[in-house]
Amino acid sequence: MRLFKMRYIASLMLVLLCLINANSMAQDIDPKVELTPEEIAWIKEHPVITSTNEMEWAPLDFVDDGEAIGFSIDYLNLVASKVGLKIEYVNGYAWDVLLAKLEAKEIDMAQSIIKTPDREVYLNFTDPYLNLPMVYFGREGADRINSIEDLKGKRIGVVIESISDRIYTEDYSHLNIIKFDSTVEALKALSAGAIDIHADILPVSRYMIRTNLLPGIEVVGDKFFPETENADLIRLAARKDWPELNSIKFTGDDGYVECNVSANRNGNIVVDIKDNGIGIPSDRIDKVLNPFEQVHADSDLNEEGTGLGLSIVQKLVELHNGKFKLESEYGLGTTASITIPSNRISY
Repeated sequence: MRLFKMRYIASLMLVLLCLINANSMAQDIDPKVELTPEEIAWIKEHPVITSTNEMEWAPLDFVDDGEAIGFSIDYLNLVASKVGLKIEYVNGYAWDVLLAKLEAKEIDMAQSIIKTPDREVYLNFTDPYLNLPMVYFGREGADRINSIEDLKGKRIGVVIESISDRIYTEDYSHLNIIKFDSTVEALKALSAGAIDIHADILPVSRYMIRTNLLPGIEVVGDKFFPETENADLIRLAARKDWPELNSIKFTGDDGYVECNVSANRNGNIVVDIKDNGIGIPSDRIDKVLNPFEQVHADSDLNEEGTGLGLSIVQKLVELHNGKFKLESEYGLGTTASITIPSNRISY
């Protein structure tokens, strides 16, 4: 049996996001999203907008064979298509250069971005669409990082203009900070022993470690210090002089979809996707996992499809000795969870 490619985790997350929406929030993904006359006119004047695209921040945002790919890319394309926008991706630059282009209005928006006070000066941020843990990576057998005090005397690698760079450079100048252009460069330095610590989003650095065959690295701290409200939250953001773009609603009033990717203590990949849609009645949970079953017969939800999607996801996960779990409460929302064993993951 072939291994489950890590890059497909991002695609599976997007499939799950679409499927639980199709079964419990179908009114939110209706292409006939309600827009004001002003928003419709703005879209007609700006049918194509540009977005950041990092070279190496997989599996969320990266470039493969010249093409922008990753979960965040798929997510942005999905929400943009709902309102008739086309996204052109700008890549080939380090993160600090992309931020500079955002500030100069040479790029219109960003995805896979963390909100910070300095970025709020020139960007409007959406609610988070991903909640992913930021952790510390160190050499195997290194001391654990359990507080900000544990960073003293360590050589700390940061990506220029990342949240860790901003916080440590501005507020903890006594720390030994070593700056890099990319996550890959920082992790290579960590593997080679040139630095002691690197803080990053867990699934991103795990992916980089495996794909670049970097030995001797492990998680040495499960939480970022100092505790920072937005460190784990991934968002979209648009230039501040375009409030019309920020006002366009992609998920309807008070709607949200929360996505979490993590690795448990056994190294298994865990993906959770939760929404606050209309939910699935308890007596229908088992039925929607059967082929050709759908949840609602209410034509007001504009449902389409064969009813095969969730069943296929469940079978795919089970083929890799994984677990698929669907929980829902009618009127409150749905949570879909998958767990893929670490020995079934290929990076």
